[in-house]
Amino acid sequence: MNVLSEEKKQQAIALGRLGWSLRRIQRAIRIRRETAAGYLKAAGVPVRPPGQWGRQQPQVSTRPEARKQLKEADEQPAHHSFVSACEPYRAIIEAALSKGCSAMSIFQDLVDGHGFPGKSCSVKRFIRKLRGSMSFETRLMFPTTTSENRLARRLVARQCAFNWMRRVLQGEFTPTLLSSEIGSLPGLDKLLTTVIEGRLSDRNRALAVLARKKGLSLTDVCGFLSVSKEAVLKYCRCYRTGGFELLMSRKSPSTTKFDKEQNKQAVFSLLHAPPSAYGINRTTWRMVDLQAVLKKQGLPLCKKVIRTSIKKAGYRWRSARIVLTSTDPDYRTKVEGIKQILSELGRDEAFFSIDEYGPFAVKKKGGVKRVAPGQEYVVPQRQKSKGWLILTAALELSANQVTHFYSRTKNTDEMIKMAEMLRTQYRSCRTVYLSWDAASWHISKKLLAHLEELNKYAELDGYPL
Repeated sequence: MNVLSEEKKQQAIALGRLGWSLRRIQRAIRIRRETAAGYLKAAGVPVRPPGQWGRQQPQVSTRPEARKQLKEADEQPAHHSFVSACEPYRAIIEAALSKGCSAMSIFQDLVDGHGFPGKSCSVKRFIRKLRGSMSFETRLMFPTTTSENRLARRLVARQCAFNWMRRVLQGEFTPTLLSSEIGSLPGLDKLLTTVIEGRLSDRNRALAVLARKKGLSLTDVCGFLSVSKEAVLKYCRCYRTGGFELLMSRKSPSTTKFDKEQNKQAVFSLLHAPPSAYGINRTTWRMVDLQAVLKKQGLPLCKKVIRTSIKKAGYRWRSARIVLTSTDPDYRTKVEGIKQILSELGRDEAFFSIDEYGPFAVKKKGGVKRVAPGQEYVVPQRQKSKGWLILTAALELSANQVTHFYSRTKNTDEMIKMAEMLRTQYRSCRTVYLSWDAASWHISKKLLAHLEELNKYAELDGYPL
């Protein structure tokens, strides 16, 4: 008889109470019909006996004549059912079944020792009916062969073990009662508390120790907890060695290769030295070269360990950033002055960066264009310019606004024109800052004199400085 999990057992009983046939239950939850029938009978659910599969109760007619005939038949005395020839020998047969004897050996014993007049098929039929009338637990005690006897006893022992561990999980044992069953055990109170209140991993550890102390088999403990035999043995070994504290302690992470100080020093000593110092005709290190040199030094590290050591030290790949440079010896001082002004820029102040772009020619450029069917869109490689111009623009850094105009030249007059435009456009500002590069027309005396003249009468005219 197979022993199912509690979930499948309850499923089979529930389906049986719904009126499902054994064959349908077998297809639904993937268990044998014989196993399902045993659990259904143990739960008191009626099961059709063998020989009546597919048979239905006769339908009762609704005609008055038929009902009268059925009533007369019920009033007649009932015939006595057939009594098996094995009935007088029931006690002998049950005793032989309890010893694990087969049906044929029981038949021979009845013939030789008790003068049984029947045939072997009668004995087999009687034993089959006798088994069918027994409950599931009773049938486990009456196997038909010696091997089945051992299997039945093993199943009963497994079920008892499961029931005991389930009772411990449900808190049905007090420390005193549990101590009387399994004997004295250091830290028994802590183990029992962990089994009831601890998390799953701790609960499994504590229950494994208690179950093994109880004397339950390793297979039963592993089957109930759904853990490996090695895990249960390790739990018991830890408890014997260090008690409850070692049993519940978590495994500390071991020191890996890339965490060892010796390996890190060897890797970075190579990185800080040129490859040519180790006979490699290169200016930069490759991973394969690092691995080969470390192997020669007696440290056979894989590429992953080397890469992880470098990454954990904070080294990262970075793209080069192009920075502006200048031949002006006061370049840094001027840049710091601009940063200082921008950091303290008020709402009524504006800062402009002024420059020119060009001259550039006006020509036809390539790109995407919607064309008619059969029309080809081409741009000549060499073409005559339609004109040229220069773009002069000022970018306001705080508001990201651009003021621009087009011109034909780059000179001081164009800068004066830009200053007048900004002075008029940002008349509501208290101060306007202008910045540009060191082009000759940007630092001409005429431009500086004009700006000083504007600042002299700015307050009187209502313009910004």
